[in-house]
Amino acid sequence: MERILVAKLDNGMDSCLRVLSVLRNRRVPINEFNLSDNDLTLKIDENNYNDVHLFLSNLADIKIQ
Repeated sequence: MERILVAKLDNGMDSCLRVLSVLRNRRVPINEFNLSDNDLTLKIDENNYNDVHLFLSNLADIKIQ
C-alpha cells in the first residue's frame, strides 16, 4: 500500500535534490515523485512512511504538510 507525503520546499529545485539525495542515501525506495511550484509530492510504501517523515523533518528548508 502506498502513502502520499507532501513537502513544501523553500528553495525549489535545490531542496528537491536534497530530499531525493537523502532518501537515496538512506536506501528508501520512492514509487513516484512530482515537483509542482515549491511542493514536492512523494508516493512511498506505507512501511517506509514514518522513516521518510523523520528524515525529511530534520532538513531545515523543508516543511512537511
